[in-house]
Amino acid sequence: MPCDGVVLLAQSAWTEARLVAPGSAHTLTDGTPAHALDTVAGLTWRIDTSTLALEVNAPASAFVGSTLGPKGPLAVAPRRDPGAMLNYDVSLAHDGRGGPLTTAASLEAVAFGSFGHVVASGLVRDDGRRRSFTRLDTYWRYDMPEDMQTLVLGDTVGTGGGWSRPVRYGGIRWGRDFGMRPGFVTMPQLSLAGQAALPSTVDVMVNNALRSSQPVAPGPFDLPGVPVVTGAGEVSLVVRDLLGRETVVRQSYYASPRLLTPGLVDFSAEAGWLRTGYGLDSHYGDAFAAGTVRAGLTPSLTGEARIEVQPDRRAAGVDVATLLGKWGVGRAALAASSGSSQGRREQGQLLQLGVERSTATAGGTLQYEYATRGFQPFGEATGHASAARRTRESWLASVGGPVLGQLTGALSYVQQSRWDGERVASLGLFLNAPLPAGASIGLSLSKRLGGDGAWSAGVNLMLPLDNGVHTAARVDRQSDGRMVGSAAAALNPPAGNGLGWRVEASTQASQRVRGGLQVNTGSAELAADAVANAQGQVAVRAGARGTVGVMASVPFAARPVGEGSFAMVEVEGVAGVPVMRSNQV
Repeated sequence: MPCDGVVLLAQSAWTEARLVAPGSAHTLTDGTPAHALDTVAGLTWRIDTSTLALEVNAPASAFVGSTLGPKGPLAVAPRRDPGAMLNYDVSLAHDGRGGPLTTAASLEAVAFGSFGHVVASGLVRDDGRRRSFTRLDTYWRYDMPEDMQTLVLGDTVGTGGGWSRPVRYGGIRWGRDFGMRPGFVTMPQLSLAGQAALPSTVDVMVNNALRSSQPVAPGPFDLPGVPVVTGAGEVSLVVRDLLGRETVVRQSYYASPRLLTPGLVDFSAEAGWLRTGYGLDSHYGDAFAAGTVRAGLTPSLTGEARIEVQPDRRAAGVDVATLLGKWGVGRAALAASSGSSQGRREQGQLLQLGVERSTATAGGTLQYEYATRGFQPFGEATGHASAARRTRESWLASVGGPVLGQLTGALSYVQQSRWDGERVASLGLFLNAPLPAGASIGLSLSKRLGGDGAWSAGVNLMLPLDNGVHTAARVDRQSDGRMVGSAAAALNPPAGNGLGWRVEASTQASQRVRGGLQVNTGSAELAADAVANAQGQVAVRAGARGTVGVMASVPFAARPVGEGSFAMVEVEGVAGVPVMRSNQV
């Protein structure tokens, strides 16, 4: 209502129109709080006396801001239905040269429920002369998906961090597992902002591909957590109003999984006894304790610290990863160790440097490592020979992408030297070009630098046929100078139920002809292979992989579950209903 030449609007009208009310307030005769329109910068108004209507024109900045983005996942606690299952991988083989029939089976028994899950696995072998059983892993694991944490007691694999290496051991591990929450993004995400003067639609394009589209009310808006692909790219924010007018804002970015979102922490605490001869025996070695903490410090900087303690060894180090503007990501690590080997005290240092860049069509990396003679790697076998074989210096450089027109290629260089004086270096080249009818031709070349200077090369021609069949012909020049040629045809098995096969003929004496068949069913994967050599001897192998078990008192048989998750679907009173996952039965 007008008041002394000033138009006042009740607070409820400001809220309904989504306008930002100024700080100063007036009071209407009925006690209702109100604000003057004249106090808003850029806002104009007009009263139509014929209709007694108030017309207000306001800039986008005068409206209340909004935050756009996908809705977060529902916090539903997972059910822990009790059950048990057996993962199996069994095979029969005969060498075709009069030897005995050999059998082998990899078995993993799992019991699960509200207590977590208990796992015991092993290998059974029968080579026709003796039978043996080798225990692999025995452990209890409890997952905490709400906190994305895991506790393991028993055999497990540690995390090596950025500069060390993972080891198999028996003991305890408590750590973070981001994989428990599908779709959870650990690397820093982009946040965009814009404004709309009218009700509009906001499209988000990542590398010219539409990622999301949603309506927005008039006013400023924020769009946090824009999903992007890793590497260098460009995000376009397209605001389209009711009149069809478009405003486009573009922003370049570089995203890398080496970086963590600020405030996000990844960690692992480990202690136990190192495994020795895994797969051959079930022995344990030295005791140890280790801890790793990795945290996002800023959107462009992530830091990591790790410590390792053993009876005769101590080691600690740090690792940092940082964005190099919008160009790429760099990494540096520094570690030191001290201990004793063969009764001699040792101290050493390790330096690692790296830089990498990735785009939608190309990429490259450069890595360097140097370790002094006294630096003891984690889990190193004892003995003077192991110490002499320690890596002294290594280089790795690779680059790949478009070369000319549709021709793509990759070039790599690897060099490594050891403290015993051995040095190896090699150069690799790969080129690929498309041909008519969906065919392609590839060239590969590898050469050892120094020493004997041996080299190898290959030419590969691929031609897809109808119904998903692929054919290939290849000629290779091996490092010893021999020429080998082969021709093959294959049909890959589908992700669901179905059949796959492969046949190949080669000039190589050990495998002149080979063929294989794989059948995927709802309850198992079946495979058979045969190889014939130049003497006419045929080696055969047959195998089956799958899982059998019971869950919620219902027995089931399925293709291999392994360490992955699975679900049981029951359609009560209806038979023959197909159950699909990712559009596959």
